[in-house]
Amino acid sequence: MTLNQLIPLLTAAGVGATQQEEILAMMETPINIARVAAVQSELANIKKMVRLDMIGDQVPQNLERNFSDYVRKYMESEGRDTSLDFWGNPYQMAEWDDEYQFWSYGPDGVDDTEDDIWVSLKKQDYSF
Repeated sequence: MTLNQLIPLLTAAGVGATQQEEILAMMETPINIARVAAVQSELANIKKMVRLDMIGDQVPQNLERNFSDYVRKYMESEGRDTSLDFWGNPYQMAEWDDEYQFWSYGPDGVDDTEDDIWVSLKKQDYSF
């Protein structure tokens, strides 16, 4: 049952508007905890995808510019745009001399705040 289905049922059962807001607030915390865990998992998978491309010397030259397309292509999910985090914001990527960084803006949807979720991948010589 979705939250949108639950609220009318609670209202019909006599739960007042104030209680609805309390219920929504109580449900938001565990929902965000689950979203954070899902985003951490997806970022770990993105890191693995890029690492595999590094091993095969297949990392696209323009990965940072076309990052959303790259994630959509290699992380298929039925009915969901995998280039977006679970709050609907695009995953971010930056390439530095010695590493790649991948992150989500987190629950607040704002970059460079303490709730951002990050992973880094050190560049190494994977050529054989």
